Amino acid sequence: MSEHYPECSSDCEVMPDCVVCRKRKAPRGRSIPPAAAGTYCDDWNCKGYLLDPRPGHLWPGELEELRDGS
Repeated sequence: MSEHYPECSSDCEVMPDCVVCRKRKAPRGRSIPPAAAGTYCDDWNCKGYLLDPRPGHLWPGELEELRDGS
């Protein structure tokens, strides 16, 4: 395990589908890039965002970038 972000795992990058709108859930507490606006489920636009399954807090691939210092 890396010394950087040891508490994080691949579970932190999970982006499940919303059971309400059927879109992939954006990471918790993260901004959606303007170019992708409307393509992800988020807590501003969908009541299903806070329901299970819950998303992680990192974008896919972000943990590796953070650990590598990229």
